[in-house]
Amino acid sequence: MDYPRFGTGRVLFAAITVMAIWSSIASGQAQAPVGPKIKIAVLGDSISTQPHWPDRLGKLLGEGYEVKAFAANGTGIIRSNIRSIWRRYEMAHACQWQPNVMILMYDHAASRKGEWNEKAFLADYKELIARLQTKVASKPKLYICLPIPAMDECYFGIVADTLNNHVVPAVRKVAEETAVPLIDTHTPIKGKADMIGMDGVFPTERGYATIAVTVYKALTGKDAPPQPEILAAVPVVKTATPAEQAVEGWKDKPAAAKAELTAAIVLDPKGDGPDAKPNTDDDAWGFWFMLADPTHRYNRLDLPTWTMPDDQRKNGIRDPNSPAGHQGKVTGPIASSLPDLIDSEGWIFHTDWDGRYEGIWGNKRANCVLMHPYVEKNGHHAVAVTYTVPASGVYTLSGKVTDLQVVNNYVKCDGITWKIEIAEGGETGVLLGKGQAGDGHGRPDSTEFKIEKVKIGGGKNIRLVIHPNFWWGTDLTRIDSFKIERQ
Repeated sequence: MDYPRFGTGRVLFAAITVMAIWSSIASGQAQAPVGPKIKIAVLGDSISTQPHWPDRLGKLLGEGYEVKAFAANGTGIIRSNIRSIWRRYEMAHACQWQPNVMILMYDHAASRKGEWNEKAFLADYKELIARLQTKVASKPKLYICLPIPAMDECYFGIVADTLNNHVVPAVRKVAEETAVPLIDTHTPIKGKADMIGMDGVFPTERGYATIAVTVYKALTGKDAPPQPEILAAVPVVKTATPAEQAVEGWKDKPAAAKAELTAAIVLDPKGDGPDAKPNTDDDAWGFWFMLADPTHRYNRLDLPTWTMPDDQRKNGIRDPNSPAGHQGKVTGPIASSLPDLIDSEGWIFHTDWDGRYEGIWGNKRANCVLMHPYVEKNGHHAVAVTYTVPASGVYTLSGKVTDLQVVNNYVKCDGITWKIEIAEGGETGVLLGKGQAGDGHGRPDSTEFKIEKVKIGGGKNIRLVIHPNFWWGTDLTRIDSFKIERQ
């Protein structure tokens, strides 16, 4: 995949040039001279999203600076990885912002089990640096941060040994070979239990503050000024003994999870996360579609149905290459399948591939959730809904699904297969249970499930998957209930 094109326009400064702006930082002046604010772009994974440490850095620098994060959960440098920054929009948006400084902090993603490839990492990181240095019109000053350490027991598929002993040296090598200044945000946190949370990956509040202070000093050459609201007020987190951590309900654990999928969650145009953006990765609930490809990976349903033109929503997309006099194959949502089109909205898969409208809908009138793994080509498509568990623990998963069999003249396609998995991101999950709904008689059929005493780590996804039993798209499925309760 080619890298997104960078903008070619130049930022005009009223009183100072880019070099003068940068000189004020490098000389240790914490406050910018009169004129435009100095723009600092932070790029990385979820550790570098706002507010986290970028907001703290902005407060330390003061009003003459604007610090903005262009980061996303799970992103990394290696091109071939599913959530590589080469496949996403954050880097292009950062370049279009025309910053004066770019700070890069990767790569926890490369340390996940089976992902590490040192040769690819070095090549892709150095190519990224070269492009940023030559293609961004504002000619930003670049900095590379070392990824913060991971603890021996960590979640999200991250392997601590790979991160600490392979990724970190590789990042140092990239900085040395590209002559880009390196900020050591690894050493100040290494071995300090009060700076890494119980998931073994994400910093505590004190850890985020430490990153901000370290970056501040690298930019200005000065120690951070005393600002109690940012630094001194950050509490020292109690270090738990193994015995304390084993006790259920230990006081520093995240709140216990008790969640239920509702139509309101699916209908929410901004998802249920705190960032006010559609169906993004920080949402507790996520909706996915599995393409028919050899990797059997899931992709986010990323297009809200309410953004579609009415004719597409009602009638589907007709193939423009159909012979004259023919309506053409419908590749859009099967409106006739939905019991109430007016009150049903949700999410569909968006791609240039013509099977792009598999999706999930919430119906506010009936207060139910509908899933449709519509396929016309080959098998192994699926629609799925996930819930991200906030805390490690033992859970009970229960629910009821109904195969509506909305096209009765295709009785041979009757029935769906449901699965419950523990998953990470778009990976195929670890199967916990499966079953059938539909008896081959072309009528609605329901089935209930209950899976008890499942041990699940914090940050993992519980995934309910709906597979069509046959290749035709007649298996609209109603999710009557889907509950997750911590015991």
